[in-house]
Amino acid sequence: MPIKIADTNFLRDDRALAYLSTSRSNRIGLTDTVLVEMHKKRPDVTVPNSLVHLSRFPKQVIVIKQFPQLYHFPIRSTADVRRMIDGKQTGAFPRFVAEILNHEDREVVELALKSGHHDAQLRMKELEQETKLLPEVFKQINSRFRSSELEQLRLRVPYGSDTQRKLIDLVFDMSRGMFKSVRIDPAYYPRVNAEVFHFLVFRYALCVVLLYTRWVHHGQQMETKISKLINDVNDAHIASIATYFGGVLSDDAKLCDIHREARYLLRVAPFKVFVG
Repeated sequence: MPIKIADTNFLRDDRALAYLSTSRSNRIGLTDTVLVEMHKKRPDVTVPNSLVHLSRFPKQVIVIKQFPQLYHFPIRSTADVRRMIDGKQTGAFPRFVAEILNHEDREVVELALKSGHHDAQLRMKELEQETKLLPEVFKQINSRFRSSELEQLRLRVPYGSDTQRKLIDLVFDMSRGMFKSVRIDPAYYPRVNAEVFHFLVFRYALCVVLLYTRWVHHGQQMETKISKLINDVNDAHIASIATYFGGVLSDDAKLCDIHREARYLLRVAPFKVFVG
């Protein structure tokens, strides 16, 4: 049962329809990141536009639980991945699509869109706070590396052993900070390094570090517009979640590249790590 995680733009692409129509086993996973994108502006327009292709195959759409709900447990197998799926929202999705596109009950639809828009605006404010200092954080990270090591990152040549070690340490340090910042009960903390690979927080930290390497590669020129920064963070969310599934469906080169490298690094980890 291949499930691939789609970004917002892909949902409106004819290839989404082609992917779903090729086989009933092909499924699309929707993350809360994508649902927020659909609802943040003019949901009366963007939500229906995003659902047109999905409406042909609504039972092939899987809704993933909200990101914070996935922090607390390790994911080591396909059975564990099922815990990432929001069964209630997935089961209700066909009805939701029908209500939105067929105007079955305008009052209910308008209320749902208004509620979704409100929740999306709150989430966007949270993301703004999380991301606005990202360029400065990346500049501080630079101090960990010698000029020759930064040159390796800039040129994207094979990294030396010291550069690789520092990047790995950075992922571990960042994931430890994230475990604390998202207020996960210490009882859920992984006890050894081998365990941390199974947690979404670690994989998200990995994708943020891979985003950092792209920032250096592109001359440390990160978009200053907050909307662009939020898009990068959202892509890191999607890329990390997709490592547990069959991949991503997107035309965003950076998103696909980060996801591809994250999968590779997880597969070559010195511990047995589940990758979808």
